[in-house]
Amino acid sequence: MNLLSDQVLALNECCLNKFYTEGQVATENLVNSSTPKYKKKVASCSADFLKEFKDVRELLSGKYKQDIEFKMEVKQEDGLKMQRDENNVDRDEESINLTRANFGYKCAATCINSRFTMLGTVINSK
Repeated sequence: MNLLSDQVLALNECCLNKFYTEGQVATENLVNSSTPKYKKKVASCSADFLKEFKDVRELLSGKYKQDIEFKMEVKQEDGLKMQRDENNVDRDEESINLTRANFGYKCAATCINSRFTMLGTVINSK
């Protein structure tokens, strides 16, 4: 496997962006959890991107289309149970979402870091 494969770096960059956006949305929801009439926001990846990257093994083997665009969509969630002040944010759920986003971001960053560490080892060994 190529140490700095375009596919691997592209996937890791997309993962960083995905988890960053999800963390920002969860943070915004938590901050506004007591704001009257605030509607929860939800972040999701574009369907084309998820479909293309459903199998990481295919990605690592180079079998993916480079023209697939990564997009994060943030939408307002209206159909949830409302509180008395018409706010629909569940603090427990948003705390879990924030924790999951932070964990995912750290994993993607660690993966990128380990690739660059391997590259540095190869360069220094010559």
